[in-house]
Amino acid sequence: MTNIVIRNYQAVDGSALKELHQSVTSENGANFWWVGPESNWANVFCAFEGQRMIAKGQVELIYEVPAGSPLEMEHAIYCNLKTVPERETDTVLLDMVFQRLVERSAEIKSSLSDLYKTMLCVGNLQIEKQNNVFFMSKGFEYTETVFTMCRDLTKSIPIMDLPLSYQFTLWNMDDADEQKEYLAYDQEIWPDAPLKRERLVQYRNKPSWTALTVREGANLIASAMAWKENDQDTGGIIEDVWVRKPWRKKGLAKLLLSEALVYLKDQGCDTAELEVSAKNASALQLYQAVGFQVIDEEVRYKKDIT
Repeated sequence: MTNIVIRNYQAVDGSALKELHQSVTSENGANFWWVGPESNWANVFCAFEGQRMIAKGQVELIYEVPAGSPLEMEHAIYCNLKTVPERETDTVLLDMVFQRLVERSAEIKSSLSDLYKTMLCVGNLQIEKQNNVFFMSKGFEYTETVFTMCRDLTKSIPIMDLPLSYQFTLWNMDDADEQKEYLAYDQEIWPDAPLKRERLVQYRNKPSWTALTVREGANLIASAMAWKENDQDTGGIIEDVWVRKPWRKKGLAKLLLSEALVYLKDQGCDTAELEVSAKNASALQLYQAVGFQVIDEEVRYKKDIT
């Protein structure tokens, strides 16, 4: 084996990263993470042979258990590891990069409360069989399957009527108090995995980001987010669709989805994508009702690193 150098991602690596992305995703696709802003590069590790990037791994703290939560809850650090296709069974290369991910995960874990377990997690497309085999060989166990669904925005979008007692708005959450308000509602909806402020900031920095909301007076009762991954992209993303419990079964989720589709179409998007757990039958039915179809299947695994 030739000499392999593993180091953090640098600004000069842009072309090499694009070449790696193209080689990894060109045939059947893959769950490939982009490196994010420079503040995230300490979490990104690139393997080089000469000038060629032959593998990239990175980690990210996705969920930190809030203080005072039930002790059965778990912190979640996710990782992503990809090689060029001809090296996807190269366990020496994979092990070298994986070890750096483990070390970085341990550093992140040291900042978290030790009252709760910390799980190292990974999500890959079902078709990424060799990558899944590698992580299972490291003791990762299957947890769930998540579908990616897509909606063609060139097709007719149903327009839903909003009851007069409710108000629909686009909410930019420009100040810290507004963001704090949103996160409090989000934690009410997802007590086991609420949105972190850092993740909300990441979302808000996406092109064309907005929160589509429904209120009853001062009460925020339903919300969804929408954005484009980049300014040149014609594909939109819908995320964090929820309706508070007292207002469910009133058609508000369907209304928000329709409004999000119209919004993304107005932003120049041809398609809209979202993710949903395969176990969430009611959400699957809702998304299919407004024209979404399953296009990818992701399997997720985790390992206790407490």
